[in-house]
Amino acid sequence: MSSKPVLLALLGAGRSGQALANALVQFAGMQLVAVADPIPARRGQVVAQHAGAREFADFSELLAVGVYDAVVVALPNDLLVAAACAALKRGIHVLIESPVARTTKELKQLIRAANSSGKAVLPAMTRRFGASEVCAKAALMKQLVGEIRLVKLSHTRTRGVPAGTGWYQSPERSGGGALLDLGLPLIDLAMHLTASGPASGALASGALASRVLPTRVFASRIKPTDEATSVEHAASATFQLDNAVVELSVAWQLNQPPQQQGVVARLHGTSGCLDVYTRDGAVLYRGFGTKNEHKLSEPKLSKLQHPKLAGLALMSKHFRDCMTGKTTPSPSLDEALRALTVVEACYKSMSK
Repeated sequence: MSSKPVLLALLGAGRSGQALANALVQFAGMQLVAVADPIPARRGQVVAQHAGAREFADFSELLAVGVYDAVVVALPNDLLVAAACAALKRGIHVLIESPVARTTKELKQLIRAANSSGKAVLPAMTRRFGASEVCAKAALMKQLVGEIRLVKLSHTRTRGVPAGTGWYQSPERSGGGALLDLGLPLIDLAMHLTASGPASGALASGALASRVLPTRVFASRIKPTDEATSVEHAASATFQLDNAVVELSVAWQLNQPPQQQGVVARLHGTSGCLDVYTRDGAVLYRGFGTKNEHKLSEPKLSKLQHPKLAGLALMSKHFRDCMTGKTTPSPSLDEALRALTVVEACYKSMSK
């Protein structure tokens, strides 16, 4: 006799929402039975792929009439917490899109709801689950670069301001611009990679997470000159995680050499350097030294072996294991709160 199918609902049928839901169907064996989105064409795309799925214009209507085991919440930022809390009250597990919440106050509300429900809530910080990131974490857990002193993070697009339905540009609805959109996942990744303490498994964060010092945050931003009320399109920040200084730069659009577009995550330690995003995946440099007083010796380059399971497949399996109690969410909501605390500290610094 086959086991009972895990019933999945999708709240928000944009590109990211559909990708997350399709991954749970493909890799975790769930059955997508309902979708909520105010745009009929997007609902139609989902129904065309998942025969028999019911469609709703509003997420509250979907939650009111159906029985679901899990939901993907991929709505505009101002609706994320409300939808997730509504699902938790109905005893439904939640996979929630980044940034999870606009403010730490909202996120604390979600944490209380999750604790009361006893259901799993997994923030969809997809950078944690990539092949390069997973093998980078494994290398760092083995202390292959020593103690981290400097982390350089960057995600800059030459042209790539999110369009959507217009809510991205509204500070009230989005909660922030490029820093929140592009920077938060990188901050979470930095905290994950530099976390200290005992851990097991590629996703484990360790018992002692990196201690954030928001009083040491300095940040600046660039807004479009013709859109005074818009969110920032670019931002930079410097802050500290334990003994490591973090330098962050993000931009939705930036006039730059084409080869500089993309994502950078480099961790410089006392005995080596780890470059997460290269054409060869994550790579490790060790053996720094001097041949003589005038010439440096070339460090040894090591390509890290990619894991067999990564990306959305790994996230889907992890979420399913969280639902069944085999493991706990990584990142947790508390970890998302720490990352969002840094973002808020950056915005506070920008406003001075």
